Amino acid sequence: MGEKSPEEKRKESTKRAILRFYKGQEPKKRNKRLDVPYEWQEARDFVRWMRSKNIIHAHVPNEGKRSGQQGRAMVAGGLQKGFPDFIIVGPRPPCGAPGIAIELKRTKYYSHPREQKVWLAKLRQYGWKAEFAHGADEAIDLVAEWLGIQK
Repeated sequence: MGEKSPEEKRKESTKRAILRFYKGQEPKKRNKRLDVPYEWQEARDFVRWMRSKNIIHAHVPNEGKRSGQQGRAMVAGGLQKGFPDFIIVGPRPPCGAPGIAIELKRTKYYSHPREQKVWLAKLRQYGWKAEFAHGADEAIDLVAEWLGIQK
């Protein structure tokens, strides 16, 4: 009765081998991209700053995954791929641009898709200031400079 079957012995041996292999090794990080805030966190900080300065702005909810039906409904309602995250308007500042469009990104682990570059280029052609901002601080700097105000 104390005897183990060959199958049980094999499982035990495998388990011991696995434990020996991993002994002393550090566990792998599950997500290496947690060292910087996510884009929504950067956006939250940026919006808080704009609200504290009474700056007129709008966020375009272009991000996120949607079902096919939701996506079609939003496109039918005017949503366009690559449109900037934030549109900020105000009295015509010293730089003369009628508004500023900001495509907000994380400070690391970001990409600049072609559609976003095209939209920013189109807005610049119409006289807008249109930029990528990597993090809330960079976005705040852009808006403060555009409006000629202190951060």
